[in-house]
Amino acid sequence: MRIAYDYGISPVIPGPRPHPGSEDTRTEPVLVIRRAPETEETPTPGRTKSAEGIQIPGTDYLLKSSDDAVLRDREVRAHEKAHLMNLGSAAASGIQLTTRRGPDGAVYAVGGGIKVDMAPVPGSPRATLDKAQAVLRAAFAPGSPSAADIRVAAEAYRMVRDAKETILGDGLLV
Repeated sequence: MRIAYDYGISPVIPGPRPHPGSEDTRTEPVLVIRRAPETEETPTPGRTKSAEGIQIPGTDYLLKSSDDAVLRDREVRAHEKAHLMNLGSAAASGIQLTTRRGPDGAVYAVGGGIKVDMAPVPGSPRATLDKAQAVLRAAFAPGSPSAADIRVAAEAYRMVRDAKETILGDGLLV
């Protein structure tokens, strides 16, 4: 499996590259990660409050009004809930939110995360495979995966690959 990043620059995702002289007609699965094009603006590191609004650390997201804060809060909670609903027993924690005070003084969620159990299941490559596939699904459950989601997905994909190799090597896959 290949992972291809689509930054919206080209509508074409390149296909698999066959080996020269090979008559292999199998297709290669491709995981396409769609990302918004990078903007010219860069976040101001360390800025938390200005005349324009409240800066969310580590992002270029600026809470300019209470409506922005409410919208961001809903987005964060929905994003993390989508992960949690798909993780199942691989979730090692509940949703952990990062909060900030909005322009109106109320507290809003501006970021979040869930601890994930990425350890292989001892003595059971099939259970490890199932767990890794659940983590992979959960990483992409929200419509717009974050950089952290993509890192978790890459690790889960490696777990899937390793578990499949173990299963095939042991002759357990039918």
